[in-house]
Amino acid sequence: MKTATRRSLRRAWRILTWPLAGHIVFALGTGFACAVVSGNYVQVVAPPFAAILGVFVLYPVMVVGGGTSIDPEAGAADDCE
Repeated sequence: MKTATRRSLRRAWRILTWPLAGHIVFALGTGFACAVVSGNYVQVVAPPFAAILGVFVLYPVMVVGGGTSIDPEAGAADDCE
């Protein structure tokens, strides 16, 4: 009986922590991309500072604003009319 409970708790823990891990990976990827792009514009912003801005400013803006710009109801066929 305890193994079933233990398995259920492990599954619940994975369900709760998996989205967090995904957000961390994408936030760090966004920061890295900002640092790479800012390498061409060192006079404007230094790459380490751009990485920090990408993680803590740009990625949250992308998460909050990303869901509002996509309309799953509208299909490609609607634009052809």
